[in-house]
Amino acid sequence: MNKPEEKNEKLHIFVNRVKYDEADGVTKRMTGTQIAALGNVPADNGEVERENGPDKGPIAMTQTVEVKNGDHFIATRLTVDGGHGR
Repeated sequence: MNKPEEKNEKLHIFVNRVKYDEADGVTKRMTGTQIAALGNVPADNGEVERENGPDKGPIAMTQTVEVKNGDHFIATRLTVDGGHGR
């Protein structure tokens, strides 16, 4: 017999090992850009990858994906500018 799902549990995902939920803007359908923004990665200089499940792999910034409770994503910058300001 299947265990009944917790009805009061908020939808949550992990981006770069940090937990985000509906209060942070997590919805059942999100774009790569929205996921990257949770990890403070700009859409024009980043990439997103789903770390788990059958849909594991890269997600285009304009692509919309179904988000499942507990999904793990990695959002990384493609280039990082170094140096220091004056």
